[in-house]
Amino acid sequence: LEPAAAVPGLIKILLSMQHQTLPKNVHFNVQNPHIQLENSPFYILKETVPWVHLKDEQGHEIPYRAGISSFGFGGSYAH
Repeated sequence: LEPAAAVPGLIKILLSMQHQTLPKNVHFNVQNPHIQLENSPFYILKETVPWVHLKDEQGHEIPYRAGISSFGFGGSYAH
């Protein structure tokens, strides 16, 4: 099972791309007050939102990009 640990994340990303939707973080309740995300490019999805394409300087759509993190049973980590 350890080699397949990232498969659910991959499926979630592929479905998100297919449906052009970013799903909310289901188990998110309260943000840690020590983590300051204001004025940064990072945010926590509290609600499901449409996934809009970013645009480059010429106004062309940039393909979707996503990252997958996987934590293995033995303490290994991959992103």
